Amino acid sequence: MILLQVYFNFGYLTTNIIYPIFLKGMIPKEKIKLCAENITKSVNIKSEGEFILIKGGFYCHELLEEIGLSVLRKGGIPYISSRSDYFEEVMWQDNQIKAKTIEKTPLAFLKMLENIDAYIVI
Repeated sequence: MILLQVYFNFGYLTTNIIYPIFLKGMIPKEKIKLCAENITKSVNIKSEGEFILIKGGFYCHELLEEIGLSVLRKGGIPYISSRSDYFEEVMWQDNQIKAKTIEKTPLAFLKMLENIDAYIVI
């Protein structure tokens, strides 16, 4: 069993919730759906069209997708962003990648952050 730490950022409030998660294939789909529904309830989507950014690693991609589907069921608009641990580690260690390139935040990403209503990080 792995403890999954989830951060919710509502602009004025950051909540930290820990969920127990099992490796893929070791947990029934229904439990993943239930976990996703509980995470989505914590976001408290109040109106249709709220933009929810969902971010996590490949190791929890199934959960990310279920959270996205749960957001859609509540009328929200999910955006799922996922990277592997390999990518995250190597991009900082590869000598051919300049640090100043990584340090720049893309304008499109900044605009997206300005327009999100909630941010879920797994």
